Amino acid sequence: MKKMLYVILLIFIVTLSACSKDKETELSDETVYEYNLSVELNDVDNQLQVEGNINFENYIDDLTELKVMLYGNGTYHSDNNPNIESLTFGLNDNDNIPYVQDGYDDQVITIQLEKTYQPDEVITVSFSYVLNLWDDGRMSYREDAYYAMFFYPIIAEYDDNWNIEPYSFRGEVLYTKMASFDVDVIVPEDYIVAMPNQINEEVLEGGKKLYESYGDDLRDFSFSASKNYEVYEKDYDGLTLKIFDKGNHTQSEINTYFSWMEKAFETYENYIGDYYLNEFVLELGDIYGMESSGIIYCSSDVSEGTIVHEIVHQWFFFMIGSDQFDESFLDESLTTYTTSLYFREMYGEVAFNQYLDGRSSLQPRLSQYYTQYEGLSLDRTVFEIGDGYAFIIYYHGPTLFRYYVDEMLDGDVEKFYSALQVYYEEFNRRNATIDEFLDLLEDETNVKNTKEWFLLHISEIQDLANTP
Repeated sequence: MKKMLYVILLIFIVTLSACSKDKETELSDETVYEYNLSVELNDVDNQLQVEGNINFENYIDDLTELKVMLYGNGTYHSDNNPNIESLTFGLNDNDNIPYVQDGYDDQVITIQLEKTYQPDEVITVSFSYVLNLWDDGRMSYREDAYYAMFFYPIIAEYDDNWNIEPYSFRGEVLYTKMASFDVDVIVPEDYIVAMPNQINEEVLEGGKKLYESYGDDLRDFSFSASKNYEVYEKDYDGLTLKIFDKGNHTQSEINTYFSWMEKAFETYENYIGDYYLNEFVLELGDIYGMESSGIIYCSSDVSEGTIVHEIVHQWFFFMIGSDQFDESFLDESLTTYTTSLYFREMYGEVAFNQYLDGRSSLQPRLSQYYTQYEGLSLDRTVFEIGDGYAFIIYYHGPTLFRYYVDEMLDGDVEKFYSALQVYYEEFNRRNATIDEFLDLLEDETNVKNTKEWFLLHISEIQDLANTP
């Protein structure tokens, strides 16, 4: 029997030890970036003062320029244009260097380097700016809370070229390698901060409070802040689970949410691979459902399926990355299908199939959407998919996985998850592509034409019985 301890935390000056690793621990070979961030919340003007630096270990041949993304300049939900003010950049020992700012909503920064860099050379980019928070979305202020995701500069991923797709208000866009994050968040002293990997909390002079976080081998960093959080903590088999609740839930309800979290981690560690952080945070507030490394955000109107879906993203987004903008199928469709495993393990086969029935693109209530999008491809960008994103990625994508397991694996769910274990072993802390995933799936299941079948149906919504 696992030891269970529930604690309503009193917020006071305390040093915490729930970080993923000690600061002296050597980074993994997959970690390319070291982010050192200092963020201060101004709750009068609804702004973040953001400054810091990124140490970048170059992996590109003959690198002469850097592309840096500023997703905070997305303007769809805000009257602020631009959202980012007083922007400066530095390079190595040089402060306030020139840069070019362009792209959609001025989200792309181009920095010309002072020399040609070879692989493994380190470049340090420093920055400072004020971010006017949006009035909705993932970098926003609400009536009694602040949310900060993608608020810091992110060096664009480089494949054959720079991936400089802008922030999307539909679907996801983050595509990056692993990083360490050393973050200071300063807030007015009556706020509580929900963040992953917290290592210290300290009251400062002037009515302020400092929260410190440090984590290695992360995909991103985010936090939220509110005066109205109730904070709960539970130890589960060496993993510290935390809930930051803004929804006035009862202790009985909180206990239920912990039980969902426990079962989810038990299930996916058993069937896919280890969760290597020592802490996990669930924030219950204003964001319907959003994943981040070590923390997820879900609505105070709690849904079991949403919480589990976002936990699954700890495996498919955080620990195994992908190009979310160009290959949403590998991110959201796989995550949505894999969520069904929780219901199988928690409640049995009937619940497993009920969940998948509810996510089927073939169900009668969605027939008008199937007719509307039949013949269209899943192999398109988030922008290209457009209004059909929810149906195509969250319903038809999982339906492909279900058909494959039911028909081509003869319902052998275990065989599919054995393949996902190998997927985790090979791509943990790395990025994967659809091609790489399908090659592995065919090799591990030993089902001929696995890849060809998936590519046929990813290329066009059509009768699932069609074969290459």
